[in-house]
Amino acid sequence: MSKEKSLFEDELPVPRGKRGRQNHVRLGDDSPESSGKSKGGNGAEHPQQPNYHLSVKVFSRAKGQSATAAAAYRAAALIVDERTGDVHDYRKKQRVEFSEIVAPAGAPSWVYDRSILWNAAEKKERVNGCVAREWQISIPRGFSELQAIELARELSNEIVDRHKIAVEFSIHKDHPKNWDGSEKVAVSYHAHILGTTRRITQNG
Repeated sequence: MSKEKSLFEDELPVPRGKRGRQNHVRLGDDSPESSGKSKGGNGAEHPQQPNYHLSVKVFSRAKGQSATAAAAYRAAALIVDERTGDVHDYRKKQRVEFSEIVAPAGAPSWVYDRSILWNAAEKKERVNGCVAREWQISIPRGFSELQAIELARELSNEIVDRHKIAVEFSIHKDHPKNWDGSEKVAVSYHAHILGTTRRITQNG
């Protein structure tokens, strides 16, 4: 990783990044889940209704957060933080469907190893620095798992192209119940795109 910081303004195709380590890879049927008709009455949500949501957050060591913990949780993986010795084991986490690392063309091969990547992100930051940034997006209702993966991959490539960083995107299945306890009429997804705060070059 180079010491040059990415700007991370409101800017968001490079050649597609190599496939990273994947967890819980289970591609679903890519056929539409609905013909476009609403299922059920009583104001039930339309299965193909857009559900726009985007949030951006930072992970700060000053707040006790770490890139290794964030990555392990989002990918339902095991990562040992080499800086602190903490073991972040989220392999039993449910509803994590897919994870993939995307990096700039020419990035060194170690970037595609989750543990090495996020430990490197931790080691490069100052004592109270920002160790990672995340974009969390909702996937439009009615998208299959395969469509959700392709959408998140496309957005990840745009971020990588713009900022020259490495990101890992993870597809999570939404909770099967609504806030009022009722069952959702269709399966839906959201994506976490976790990015390094420093640019990736051929030299690391």
